[in-house]
Amino acid sequence: MKNWESLEAFFTELNESCNYLVLRNFEHLFEDGFLSEHPDIDFLCDDPRKFIEASASAPRGNSKEPFSRKILVAGEEIPIDLRIPGDGYYDEPWESAMLAGRRRLENGVYVMDETEYYYSLIYHALIQKRALSEEYRARLQAMGEKLGVSGDEPLLAQLESYMRSHGYQYSCTAGDMNLKGVDCSLIKREPAKRAARLLRRGRRRIKEKIRSWVKR
Repeated sequence: MKNWESLEAFFTELNESCNYLVLRNFEHLFEDGFLSEHPDIDFLCDDPRKFIEASASAPRGNSKEPFSRKILVAGEEIPIDLRIPGDGYYDEPWESAMLAGRRRLENGVYVMDETEYYYSLIYHALIQKRALSEEYRARLQAMGEKLGVSGDEPLLAQLESYMRSHGYQYSCTAGDMNLKGVDCSLIKREPAKRAARLLRRGRRRIKEKIRSWVKR
């Protein structure tokens, strides 16, 4: 695994080699102490092969999770999570739109459009997490005021209005999601994919049981 001299050098290579963006928490990326507050970096890219080659990253943890990776910067391992359109982390059209509308910050890092970022962060805070933290509540309030889009409307109502206007849905292929109180008409139903996941999960459990029996 390549040992990058700095995060700046790492991002310079990404900029020259692949179409990516940092999904969130990029505001203080190059500041001291960033990783103590945000222990990993979340990326979205359109070609995982190019990203993996450019980043010189390696798998971390379970090798069966190829997009859960790590890079080495100045001798320090930094966990990264890689997302691609169609993976179910967000609705596929939304992920594609994030990449199509990406912008480059002064520090050279690519991120999504400010409005897109606001609504994706609401989605992350409300849907992909168990509960809305005070940190995210304050952060979203400040972002909404800056964009002039928040008003007195609840965050979930803002999110779903935005999703309807763009044809986005809640994608349930990403695993555990907090869908309490959401508009059920916005939930993407994919019974075939769900059945396939359950079948794969069942097969894994059977294999694990067989291995445990053999060891006895």
